[in-house]
Amino acid sequence: MTIEPVQYTIALVTIGSFNPVIISPLWLGIKGALGKDETESATVEMIHRELTQFSLSWAACRVTPERFELICDSIAYFEPTKDLFQNIFNVLRETPVTAIGINHVTVFDLGDATKFDQFGKFLAKMDIWNEAISNSKLKTIEILEQPRGDKLSGYRNIRLEGVSNAKAKYGVSISINDHFDVTSVSDMLNIISQNWQSSFDKTKSITTSLWNQFLKRQ
Repeated sequence: MTIEPVQYTIALVTIGSFNPVIISPLWLGIKGALGKDETESATVEMIHRELTQFSLSWAACRVTPERFELICDSIAYFEPTKDLFQNIFNVLRETPVTAIGINHVTVFDLGDATKFDQFGKFLAKMDIWNEAISNSKLKTIEILEQPRGDKLSGYRNIRLEGVSNAKAKYGVSISINDHFDVTSVSDMLNIISQNWQSSFDKTKSITTSLWNQFLKRQ
């Protein structure tokens, strides 16, 4: 069994106060936040005062009055996604923001039903349910790190959930919400610049530690 993910998605999520209707590919292109090719090829799904949603060939953007999301599921475009996020908020410098999440979703394939069940039992003690129900299996578990180990304001929320898709029939999704409290766009951009790589390193450390401990018990 490999500890490398079969699927990896990154999402930059900002909480604040936004005007969705102005954050369109055309406007971002005019402001220089989006390149000409991306501006012209973007697929716009909706532009409305309550929701703007559009996609590029390598990322998707969703904006509501309270939330901005930029999502990419191609590792080759993680850095361009960060650059685009920074470009957008260099334009939106005066936007009120309160939090930024560098959110990682990794999916691992356990290969077969036996290992899938063993992993659930590794994460949580299931026999405590035997008197009340039959065939108990773990579906979802969440772990919160607060305060953060790096002493920054915020938290890490780790969610593990069983999944089944084309890439992983007996899969486990590990979602890590690397959440930082911020006071301004400037503060947020500094957080991104200073913690981008360490966020990936910490995600790798968490998942590697988890799989190593699981494998030792097999």
